[in-house]
Formats: sequence, C-alpha cells, structure tokens
Amino acid sequence: MDKEPLDFYLSPDLSWRRFLQRLEGWGSLRPHPPAKASRTFFDSFDWRLYRSGTVLEEIRSNGHAWFIWRALGSGEMLSRIEQAVPRFVRDLPPGTFRTRLESVMGVRALLPVVTLKSRLQVVDALNNDGKTVIRISLESNTVNSLDASQGVTLPDRVVVMPVKGYDKTRRRLFRCLRQDMSLPPAAGDLMEEAVQAVGRRPGDYTSSLDLRLNPQMTMLQALTRILLNLLDVMEGNEAGVKGDLDSEFLHDFRVAVRRTRSALTQAKGVLPPELLACFKPEFAWLGAVTGPTRDLDVYLLKYDTFRDSLPEAFRDRLAPLHHYLVVQQQAALEKLAGELEDPRYRRLVQEWRAVLQDPTPGPESTNAVRSVSEVAGERIWKVYRRTLKEGRAIHDGSPATELHELRKTCKKLRYLLEFFQGLYPRKKVKKLIKALKTLQDNLGEFQDLQVQSNYLRDIGDQVSRDEDAPASTLLAMGMLVEKLQEGQRRARTEFAGRFRSFSEAGNETMFRKLFRPDKQGGRR
Repeated sequence: MDKEPLDFYLSPDLSWRRFLQRLEGWGSLRPHPPAKASRTFFDSFDWRLYRSGTVLEEIRSNGHAWFIWRALGSGEMLSRIEQAVPRFVRDLPPGTFRTRLESVMGVRALLPVVTLKSRLQVVDALNNDGKTVIRISLESNTVNSLDASQGVTLPDRVVVMPVKGYDKTRRRLFRCLRQDMSLPPAAGDLMEEAVQAVGRRPGDYTSSLDLRLNPQMTMLQALTRILLNLLDVMEGNEAGVKGDLDSEFLHDFRVAVRRTRSALTQAKGVLPPELLACFKPEFAWLGAVTGPTRDLDVYLLKYDTFRDSLPEAFRDRLAPLHHYLVVQQQAALEKLAGELEDPRYRRLVQEWRAVLQDPTPGPESTNAVRSVSEVAGERIWKVYRRTLKEGRAIHDGSPATELHELRKTCKKLRYLLEFFQGLYPRKKVKKLIKALKTLQDNLGEFQDLQVQSNYLRDIGDQVSRDEDAPASTLLAMGMLVEKLQEGQRRARTEFAGRFRSFSEAGNETMFRKLFRPDKQGGRR
C-alpha cells in the first residue's frame, strides 16, 4: 500500500496561479470553477472518532451540504452522502454506513469541534484520452479563534485525490510535487491543524483515570492529583449536562462523583478529619441529586430493548410508557440544571478545588507523608480480601442484599485499581481490572434488573393516569416486568461461575504479588 502523503503545504513564494502554471508542463489540466465553502469537523465530546483514526467533516457550498467520513491523515474515503450532519447517528437513514458509524459513536452526539472558511480550486489532470487520472485541490483555510474575534489563517494546502487504477500517474505527480517543486508534506491532518490553531489539542478530554503516578510521591500528593483530575472531569461535563447534549455527559459526571466519594473513603489518615466531615456529605448530596435524571436516561436508552423483548403484537402498546419517561426525564433534567446553578454546588466545587490545590495534612494524617506505593498496596489488598470473603459467603439461598453489598465492595476495589494503576505493571493490572469487570457486570445486571422491574411495576398506575393509557399498555408493562425478572434470575444463576473465575488461583497470586504488604511494611 502506498504510504506517500496526500497533503502538501504550498510554498509561500508560490501563488495558486504560478503553481498551476508549473503544473501545466506535467500534463493536460481541466480546472473546476473556484468555490467557497464552510467546513465543520465533528466528533463526540470524548473524541471517539479521532481515537478510532477517523474524521467526520461537513462541507457546505452553494446551498448544498455533504457529510464526509474519512480516515485520519490518509484521507481514505469511508463514506460520503449529500446531507447535513445530524445530531445523532441514529438520525441517519438505516444502512451499512449508519451501522459502522454507530459502532464508533454509540449514543454520543455529533458536536462541532471547529469550523473553517475555505477557498477551493479543484483541477483534474487528464490523460491523452481525456480521462481524469488524478485530481488536485488547492485549499486556503481560515479558522475562527475560540472567542471568534479574529480568524487564524492556515498554510495553503495542495491535496492530492488519487483516482483508482492510475498508480503510476500518482507516483509521478508525487515526484513532481516533492522533488521538482520542493513542496513539504503537511505536518498532520487538516482537522488536527485547525483544532491546534484555536488552542486545543485533539483528544484533550478523557474520563480515563490512567494517571502517571511516581511511586515516590506521598499519598497526599497522589490522592490530591487523582481528586483534581476527577474535579476537572466533573466541571468539563457540566455544560453538556445542563444543555442535555447527550446522556453520556451526565454519566461521566456521575462516575466522577462516585469515584470522588470512593476516594474520600480512602482518605482517612491522609486528609484532616474536619475536611472529610465537611465534603463527604456534599458529594453524597451531589450523587443524590443527579441520580433521578440518570435513572431515566437509562430507561430511555433501554426502551428499544424493552420494547423488542415483547411479542410483536404488544410492542406498540408501550408507547405511553415512552412518552411518560420522556416527560419525567425532562422534568428531572430541569431540576438538576437548577441544582448545578445553585450556590451550594458552585461553592462546593470552588472550595474543593482550593483545598486540593493547597492541601495541608493535619496531625492525625499519619498516611499523608507515606509513599503512595505503600499505602495504595495496603488499601487494594484489604479491599480485595473483603471481596473474596463476601463472595465466598454467598450461596444459592443468600438474599439479594448480600449480592448488592458485594457489588459495592467490587466497585471500591475497581476504583482503587484504576486510581493507582500507574504504579504497577500495566498488563497485569489491566488483566485484573478485566477479571473484576466481568464479575461487576453480572452483579450490576442483577441489581439493575431488580431496580428496573420494581420501578416499572410501581409506575404502572401513574402511566395509566397521566397518559390515558389503555389496559393493554398495563398488560404490556406487566409482561415487560416478567421479562426483567427472568433476566434477574438468569444473572443470579450465572453469579457462581463469574465469581469462581474472578477468584481463581492465578488472579489471587497476582493480587498477592502486586499488593500484599510484607511484615516489614513493603509489598511482596
């Protein structure tokens, strides 16, 4: 496969006219009319397209809009359709393109990242038979700065668009551009260059906790760095939550809150007790006020699955339930947006950031100055042993509450592994996290199905009253509750095998070698 670059910078001393004049000696040219276009690059908030090695671009010119999905850097066209970019991939017509794009984007919204104003001149190079053997585009691009006060002019580009079947022609043109005209290859994709021109970095947001921690850091230094990262994630998702851009903003926000609460439970002996007593209740409150909206988001995300699980004759009968969930979700979101504008929340994030930026351990903070590698190993080993103890105590007759308690312990262990994974061999910790996640998925499914079936059973009368739903809607909801309860029983049956896989000897040996303290206070 040819690895030649397709984008080149036009030398500053070469005008478009002079460039085309020099190109005329290379072959017969047919210029297209010059055009102006508005070009907007789209991605999810967490850069799912960029991380997959692709670029999504909308081009508007002369009243038309094109939706182009291509490979990052190489320019290989993945798909091109004549329409504007929708907000969600699910709004595209059904087909292979939608399926492929949805596999990358999931439920995230397509958001504009940066917009350019472009002046374009496309030229076809023809062979002796008058056939187009290669296409060249001259591009002049200006991108608005973040405050839109002025435009940033990018270097002019020469973009080569090969035509299939004319490889020799392409290679000859490359030699002409690189050797005869000395055009330098572009430093990167146009999207990357445009994003960097406005002061951003592609991929600059992630909710990942894979932080680089120095084993010689004190526990206080490491913990405050982790907590600051979580606070950045929370604040980075605020606008998306309040604007209801997509459901993943609230998901990431809530995960950051949960991780913060979990980290605070590990902060005993690191942060002063009075600080913990002040902030623990506030983050518990934040978790509580974000819960109802997220629960309703989940019900709406699962609605199609709920509906499709019923016999076809009953699927349309759930429509009143869907309308009820939409109304409730909008009301819950409006209330949540108010909470995030409330002085209580603003005060929480401001005061919490001030504490983390200048942390001061108290006299009781005996773990604050110990190395993070020592304290982290102790904490992980302790929670891991509790996980094994709770899991091994569960049998076929154990009540659901015991599985719920194990789920909470597994979550604490997962967060600890994620917090401190940078201290340990990457592959080994990733393997343990993967094994734990398999168990967590089972426990989470068991609890979620119980909560969902209870919720649907409890709101039946309310749906009937608010939506003037027919009796067949209540019957369909009853059938759905039965399906959910069947799924819960199936998850309960699968638990023993999942726990057995997690607690197998190989994983236990790895936990022991990585985290178990020895009698001298170190790790084995």
